[in-house]
Amino acid sequence: MSYEYDIFISHSDYNDEKDNDLNKWAANFCHYLSIVLYRLFNRKPVLLLHDDLRSRQKLFGENIQEIFSKTALFITILSPESIKQESYIKELEIIKNNAASQNQDNINKRIFKVLTGHINTEEQPEFLQNNLSFNFFEINRFNKKSKTFNLDTDDPDDKFWSKLIDLAYDILSELNRVQDQNLTQNENIKKDCVFLAETSIDLMENRDIIRRELQHLGYNVLPLNDLPTDTERLKETIVSYLDQSVLSIHLMGSFYGVPLKKTQFSMLDLQNQIVKEYIDNKTSNLERLIWIPNDLKPAEQRQNLYLNRLKRDDNRLKTEIIEAPLEVFKTIIFSKLHDKKNKVNEENHHPNIYLIYENESDSVKKVKDLINSRNYNLMVSVFNSPEFNPVEIHRNFLIKADGVLICKGNSENQWVDSKLRDLIKAPGYGKPSLFKSVGLMADEEIGQKYQNLDDILVIRQNEKLEESLKPFFDKLS
Repeated sequence: MSYEYDIFISHSDYNDEKDNDLNKWAANFCHYLSIVLYRLFNRKPVLLLHDDLRSRQKLFGENIQEIFSKTALFITILSPESIKQESYIKELEIIKNNAASQNQDNINKRIFKVLTGHINTEEQPEFLQNNLSFNFFEINRFNKKSKTFNLDTDDPDDKFWSKLIDLAYDILSELNRVQDQNLTQNENIKKDCVFLAETSIDLMENRDIIRRELQHLGYNVLPLNDLPTDTERLKETIVSYLDQSVLSIHLMGSFYGVPLKKTQFSMLDLQNQIVKEYIDNKTSNLERLIWIPNDLKPAEQRQNLYLNRLKRDDNRLKTEIIEAPLEVFKTIIFSKLHDKKNKVNEENHHPNIYLIYENESDSVKKVKDLINSRNYNLMVSVFNSPEFNPVEIHRNFLIKADGVLICKGNSENQWVDSKLRDLIKAPGYGKPSLFKSVGLMADEEIGQKYQNLDDILVIRQNEKLEESLKPFFDKLS
């Protein structure tokens, strides 16, 4: 679908001197985001800013809902002050209703929530509470007060740029989706998913680093939205994410966190409990990695007790607790994912059989039919084809083949000898591993010369073709 505007950036009206800094911050944020998106898009994105919309309404009397219907994505800048402004909340409701009217399944994806300070989830507008937050602030680990990233300089902090680039990549991905109707609704399923649990305030930056690198490697990082604080909904949500994931990653920081309502456990603790229960009760290949920084000093007694219990009780099957620097932990994550991907590829791999023959006969056709019926990948000789380079194709097939079956037919022994020599030369052609199964099949009596060859099955074809080829297929498996 074609939209007139790529992004509408919404923020509240700041009218007095006290809020003037926030007004400047919003303007600078828009400026820097435009720069980053321009570099990612290779074109200047069409942004509509909050102040521009207000001016157009006053000058031209334009309808806000009509403008929003022409807009692909929305960014809402929330501050502790803005959530108290009734007029701004009404604008956010119009944005939400517009996104819902166009695509009910992707409301949350089309609205990006930017926070300039810490706001408790229950204090945020209800319809935005589950949207993924992009926190453009840091929290002092001692007094736990939030401080907005300073944009009133020519060179903002690196933490701001890292978070802005994360936001820009997510925006770019969603823009590509909403503007291309040919993409499937379940596009995310094409990628492997990783559940990256929420963490304490002191490790948020480390979590962002891991999330960023996983995304760059092509993984979907879950959760896509902020996790619910209701314990029942929390469990349902996490289980749905784990059903899609190949790995669950948990970062243990200095703080235990505030217990959620109607429970004595924090989000950090509950996530681990749910994943542990899932692994114990589900017949899945999901594994859990728990990272404890090697220089961690718990700031709370409860967190110290929790980590000791975690190391005592949770270091078990399908769970690995790593106490190491971040770079070492990242290496373990990527190694684990690499091994899983290779294992899946091996399980899904249909063996390649290279069928070599000089002349196609009825018996060769029957062999072809049998191989195809067993869902093997069949590659066949092209020695007599004038359209291709037969030697190059022959060597390429030897490199790819898991098994080789030579059908002698009426060919001379010298022809058979040359093909067997090629099997010996295969490593020199670039083959990285041995053939799993090699067979030599003939309609006539086989000489003693071929029967004594090591690692080659000499097969005498009879009327029961499947029975005669069974040893060859068994070795291939």
